Amino acid sequence: MIFYIILMLLIVQFTGIAQALDYEGFVMNSTIILMGFYFLLYKNKLEINFKVFRKYKIVVLFFLIYLIFGYVNADPSEFLKLLVRIVHNLMAILFMLFNYKEKKQTIINAFWCSSWLMSVYTIIRYIFTYSERQLTSTIPRADALLGNANVLGISILILTLSLFLKKNIKRIDIIFLLLNFVAITLTGSRSTVIILLSILLVFFFKSKIKRIYKLLAFIITSISIYTIYKIMLSINKDFFNRFTNVNSDNFDAGRLDALLAGLKNIYSSFFGVGIGNTANYNGLAAHNFFIEVLAQGGILILPLVLFVFLLQLYLMFFAFKINHSYLLSIAILIFMYSFFSHRVHILLIFTLIMAIFISEYEIETERKLRTR
Repeated sequence: MIFYIILMLLIVQFTGIAQALDYEGFVMNSTIILMGFYFLLYKNKLEINFKVFRKYKIVVLFFLIYLIFGYVNADPSEFLKLLVRIVHNLMAILFMLFNYKEKKQTIINAFWCSSWLMSVYTIIRYIFTYSERQLTSTIPRADALLGNANVLGISILILTLSLFLKKNIKRIDIIFLLLNFVAITLTGSRSTVIILLSILLVFFFKSKIKRIYKLLAFIITSISIYTIYKIMLSINKDFFNRFTNVNSDNFDAGRLDALLAGLKNIYSSFFGVGIGNTANYNGLAAHNFFIEVLAQGGILILPLVLFVFLLQLYLMFFAFKINHSYLLSIAILIFMYSFFSHRVHILLIFTLIMAIFISEYEIETERKLRTR
């Protein structure tokens, strides 16, 4: 019973329900206490593969080094908030690793249901608040309960990819999949759309199915995209300007300025500007995971950043080589989104899929060893 309560509390957090109700801190702290109680209660029953636990220790080591170097010039209150969040996320990873093998389909089904429930709510809320949003923006963007269109878009995409691991895919799931794509479009998140299209292109070209089926899939996908495009244009003729108006002064939404600000932060201090201070120096966070970590921790943390970068490349190559759809799509997503966001390492949804990735990676490695 306690497993399902903790899983529900994690879902309540990454879907934005806790944030919308203004109980995010309370739910996070409650989840930490419950997970601690869970580990103590089942300490003699919980089993974890040694290789899986070794990979978990690498994740813990990354955060430990990051926190040590980021603390030097940190804002104390912001550091404490981040520390609590990281402790929570590391406990969540461990919770998932302990339970994934036995309750894999329960977790995957929970993630998949969360994706389309978020999408349904996003679409309904967008329709009913559209007129109100038009008063403040010429291109209204859906943000649902999360309050951030980009985080909403990438969260729905991450949860959507769990479909690759679902045991039984039904016809209704295809409808939900289309709803997820519509919701992602409504967020207007260019990073999410770029990542989604990149994943689709990789699978299209690497697929070994017959050309006629590839052509059919291409036609169906093109028709679906065109239909969504025409529907959105009929609602708002300016909706896709975020994607097409390259000459606009605000085409990059300030991302280039943010990236330059992040680079300036790196030069500001050899030991970094500290956790919680990156936006204080130049008024902007880098919107790039690698630059943000370097800016916070300083030049001495560069080897760690390079290690993460090379590890991400290796995981993409590994997933591509073994032809594992979920691992490959998640590896592409994490790698690409690291260049669009400075929050990859602290968002709960990313730490949870990290646990699934580690588990699936080890399952696939063991399978390969058995078949040799």
